[in-house]
Amino acid sequence: MALRRVVCVRSLPTRMAASGRVIWTGGLTHFDGRRFRTLTVGSGIISAITGIVQDNSGVIWLATAGQAAWSLGPLPEEGNAIAAEQHGEASGIKNKLLGMAVFQDGTICFVEDGGGLPTIKDGRAADLSLPGALGLFNPTTVFQDSHGNIWVGTQGGGAFRVDPKTNNFDRFDISNGMNSNTVICFGEDADGGVWIGTIDGGASVVSSNGVRTYDLNNGLHGRFRALRGPGPRRQPAHRNQ
Repeated sequence: MALRRVVCVRSLPTRMAASGRVIWTGGLTHFDGRRFRTLTVGSGIISAITGIVQDNSGVIWLATAGQAAWSLGPLPEEGNAIAAEQHGEASGIKNKLLGMAVFQDGTICFVEDGGGLPTIKDGRAADLSLPGALGLFNPTTVFQDSHGNIWVGTQGGGAFRVDPKTNNFDRFDISNGMNSNTVICFGEDADGGVWIGTIDGGASVVSSNGVRTYDLNNGLHGRFRALRGPGPRRQPAHRNQ
């Protein structure tokens, strides 16, 4: 049965990156479809891993809660130590990161504790600029949907959906249907709806039908750490007759 909606995770120490049958998950563990393998990064990461993503070239990136970001080298043939390069202040990235995301154009965006959204693309660092969308609120998470819109969750300000081509934005918070203004995570379902997980108000889905919120009244717990969805359905290809 195809997954139409999202998987809601109440407690998860890190996110997950997957390619084919290969899955990476914290703290750092690699699964190749047959067995799990626990790895150490370089001389060792002592900070919690707060995000795992895979960029467009296949490189695995880590965000940490105290040692900035790391890009991983190839899996070692022997032993458990994997080579890694740290990306910190020299790359414009603070040590304490809340998470990260990969955009469609290959940009890696990091969420810094305290409000920054630094990015790396093709080895070049920059700051994500979202004029007018954030203002007084610190970002907590970032996500890009299948239409290219960038979603930013905030502490106390709800969620912002930004069109990067025009910088036009929409804001979603308790004034238009959500139960909480502190956003922890996003996910996209098979119908293209974007789910917003909150710290204490359940989850809301934004679709063409508006905003609908699920919480304890619908049998769903109220606190979230992660959302995982399949993304929109792919339309079947049509052959020329």
